[in-house]
Amino acid sequence: MNDTIMVTVLTPTYNRAKTLPKLIESLCGQTSTNFQWLVIDDGSTDDTDSIFERLKNYDLPFQWEYHKKENGGKHTALNFAHAYIKGEVVLILDSDDYWNDCDALFSLYSLLNKYSEVDVVFFRRFTFEENISQHIRYFPQFNLNKINGCEKSDVLSYLIPNGLFIPSACNKLVRRKILIDNNIWFEKGIYSEDIDWNFSLTLHADNFYAINLPFYAYRRRSGSITNSIREKNVLDLLNIIKKWIPMISEECQDFQIKKMLLGYCAYQFIVVLGIIFLAETDCRDFLLQEVRKMSYVLKYATDRKTKKVRLMYIFLGYNLSAKFLGTYLKFKKRYLF
Repeated sequence: MNDTIMVTVLTPTYNRAKTLPKLIESLCGQTSTNFQWLVIDDGSTDDTDSIFERLKNYDLPFQWEYHKKENGGKHTALNFAHAYIKGEVVLILDSDDYWNDCDALFSLYSLLNKYSEVDVVFFRRFTFEENISQHIRYFPQFNLNKINGCEKSDVLSYLIPNGLFIPSACNKLVRRKILIDNNIWFEKGIYSEDIDWNFSLTLHADNFYAINLPFYAYRRRSGSITNSIREKNVLDLLNIIKKWIPMISEECQDFQIKKMLLGYCAYQFIVVLGIIFLAETDCRDFLLQEVRKMSYVLKYATDRKTKKVRLMYIFLGYNLSAKFLGTYLKFKKRYLF
């Protein structure tokens, strides 16, 4: 296996001393070890720094660096990391997650060696609910014939209408040159920064590939949905949609790519509609007013879920549609994606 292409595995962390050992164990078990593990500590106050001090006593099979900075939020840790990245390609591994397959990097290297023009590689993950082991959900398999070696417009036309386009920074490997050349950073001071970052990445990258190995174990913390939705969460996501609709319309020259990305804006709009009734009660009326101002976004719907919600809105209105979606999300204990 020719793994001369350096991969950087980037881990931003804050007070995750309890979960980091599982992550470290999963990296030490990789069959391909030509990678840099770059850890950016966003000012942890627990025993995180002690973990890395002890790691110095071990001969790990890969390169690793640990840098601690003042607390500023996850987005600042990710942006701070750029100065220390050595790899040609980068993937993010959050500090409360881990890899569940020892051949994760081997599989990625295999694809990188086969397709030299790769900009982005999607991989699958499974979600496990913290402390509830039976709540495990695997992301669906990709049809690789509709992604690998295909035109960008065809890839997005497959992923987005089929609900396979996930706006996470942790489900993809990215060529660093794409990020640097196009100034793709994580926006400061907003929630849903992954969504904003993914719109920028998707707009500027050209060559998308995928593997079907579900090696990424994503931890969902119990009860986090109903306890964490505030006015700012909703407004930030609305502002991301407002920002990207004109940018996509102006910058996309390919009609099909433009159609798909605008369709994804519509999908994120129904996510907003659903989480309103999971938000704090004293701001719901105001948020519904803000959502009504953007009802035009639903006309861009391309996937079945969004089209159904559009019909629901036409017949039931915003209040009932939002209440129905909010109940669905609360029952499922997850967002729509």
